[in-house]
Amino acid sequence: MFKLSKEKNRLLKQLIVLSVVLLGSFVCLALIFGQSSYVTDRGHFKEQPLAFSHRTHTHDVGIDCIYCHTQPEKSPQSDLPTTETCYGCHQDVLKTTAYLDPVRSAYQKNDVIKWNRVNLLANHVYFNHSKHLKRNISCETCHGDVTQMPKMTAAHDFTMQWCLSCHRTYHENEKAEDVINRDLKGCYTCHR
Repeated sequence: MFKLSKEKNRLLKQLIVLSVVLLGSFVCLALIFGQSSYVTDRGHFKEQPLAFSHRTHTHDVGIDCIYCHTQPEKSPQSDLPTTETCYGCHQDVLKTTAYLDPVRSAYQKNDVIKWNRVNLLANHVYFNHSKHLKRNISCETCHGDVTQMPKMTAAHDFTMQWCLSCHRTYHENEKAEDVINRDLKGCYTCHR
């Protein structure tokens, strides 16, 4: 068996302790950084192909979310607005306004307006809009109060902890374990 002097043995132990502390610190910093708005884009505006105000369309004009973001109550996903949806109104409303030229041009070319997605989930995460809407969870719960957003930003970090914070809350007439397990039958429910 290989023997070390007492001095070398002490130095080796110190090196091991230092390595464990540094590794633990690195893991903690990585977890904190991974949930920061720098990584999750919470509160950051993403440039869009044309100026669009959710506040104007929802608050001022009174258009409901599902008019533009179709089928969220029937389908797992809520689609981004199509060119036809935008042009359906804007062929008559503000039909000569220059900033809507990209909508008219895309419609005439049968092209797609390439919106930049604001609310991002990790690629392995499966989220079903219809299941949440059937439980009367409003769009605002996840997307924030878009009626007050002239420029759309992510209102929340869509992390596992954030999702579970909702699944772990319960009302007076519910048992906590029923809420925690509500529709969460295993990891595969959300992770695919």
